[in-house]
Amino acid sequence: MTLYVEILSPEGVLFKGKAKEVQAPGVKGLFQVLPRHAPFIASLVPGRVRVTPADSNEPQIFPIEEGLLRVYRNHVVILA
Repeated sequence: MTLYVEILSPEGVLFKGKAKEVQAPGVKGLFQVLPRHAPFIASLVPGRVRVTPADSNEPQIFPIEEGLLRVYRNHVVILA
């Protein structure tokens, strides 16, 4: 099972596709989102978002300043 992940910034789409996991820097610390995660919304702080694509074991790293993350029905949207 996988997640569908979209990372959006003012410059455009940074990532769009299936992933095994997402790690992000939240207000209360680093957290991980896996398939079947409960729905939630989180504020993000400066740091790095790490996405492991479904077809790879090598994560992709995206530096962010701040933003929001929403999880709903195996769909993760990050506005950064």
